Amino acid sequence: MSTPTPPAQSSATTAPATAQHRAAPWWRIPAVAVAVVAVLLAGAGAAGLAHPPGRGATTTMAIQPAARIPASPRCGATVAGSATITAAAPAALRANLPTVPVIGDGQPARPVLAALTARIAAAPPDQAGCPVAYVRLRIWAADDTITPPVITRDVVVYDQDRWRAADDSGRITTTRLSATGPASGTTDYGPGQLPDTFPAPMSSDPPILASELNAVNPWSDGHRAAIHDLADVYLSYHPDRAVRAALVQVLADTDDLTTHGTATDPLGRTGTVIAVTSDAGATRDILILNDDGWPLAYTQTRQDRAGLWHLAEYRLFAQNATSATVG
Repeated sequence: MSTPTPPAQSSATTAPATAQHRAAPWWRIPAVAVAVVAVLLAGAGAAGLAHPPGRGATTTMAIQPAARIPASPRCGATVAGSATITAAAPAALRANLPTVPVIGDGQPARPVLAALTARIAAAPPDQAGCPVAYVRLRIWAADDTITPPVITRDVVVYDQDRWRAADDSGRITTTRLSATGPASGTTDYGPGQLPDTFPAPMSSDPPILASELNAVNPWSDGHRAAIHDLADVYLSYHPDRAVRAALVQVLADTDDLTTHGTATDPLGRTGTVIAVTSDAGATRDILILNDDGWPLAYTQTRQDRAGLWHLAEYRLFAQNATSATVG
């Protein structure tokens, strides 16, 4: 499947000259572009993608084990490939920002993704899991405050535990780890109410699956929609081996994706780096996949008018598992 070339972006707008304005964070609207670059953005070079520490981020963020997944004799063991974040996580996880893979020109991703699809398809079937999908995330996200003519670039950090039942009911628990960001708390969702859901059951036939994904992140958004879709599927789902292979095949069938060797996530897990550049070269979406097709991390970075790259979001998939019950 060849997806359309992303449409050209309109020119950036200038921020209003109010006394102070907190830009809506990434989870509400896209990042705000302004005419004057912040004086606090120095030190974030394109070569190393090094990011300045955020005011709201804390440096003591040991993540506790996900203890709310009940064991049940009615369910089989969870599939291989997931990892639990524990208090003994590597020191890099406790830093303000994880290391973002350095992206150069890269190579066409299609051969690497086709080989990964074949590997997943040839693997033994997954063990039977529990009926509820469970995902544990740590998210770093940009949160900018605009005081014209200066932007103060901040980063918020939070954990999420997400459960999804087959009827799209579930629970999302957020734990804020920085001074600002999404509030800590738990929200329960009734049948059909859970956000970030796709038509179910997802097809294991790549062309059909691609059309199902189109209903959530349209292909008209450009080639990055494929990476967005895969990263979003794993927010709420625990796909079996056949669907996992089909998801990677959808990536393989998408034009303009590039591969950049391997990278290690903050938990020390190594995977293949797949990326796409859009918005006339100003946005990069990066996915790290392990050898079983599970995403380890998803990252989006954006380039400012000075040519410096900044983190928009780093999504660490700490655990993809199954649970006997919601919560």
